[in-house]
Amino acid sequence: MRVDVPDRARVTVRVFDVIGREVAVLADEVLEAGSHTLRFDGTGRASGVYLLRMVAPGYTAVRSMMLVK
Repeated sequence: MRVDVPDRARVTVRVFDVIGREVAVLADEVLEAGSHTLRFDGTGRASGVYLLRMVAPGYTAVRSMMLVK
């Protein structure tokens, strides 16, 4: 997953299963401005739909992701 950060900011990216349990934290740190690549390791996780939630100052987004093994 690629994250573009326009200005230096604290960014949190978390992964949830479809019933709302948090299964991973991809980022919870201050990121410099620019493009960053985050990786979700699905080892030990079931195939299916997962939700990614990104929170930064003034911005919140939720995207779905399909894990296929």
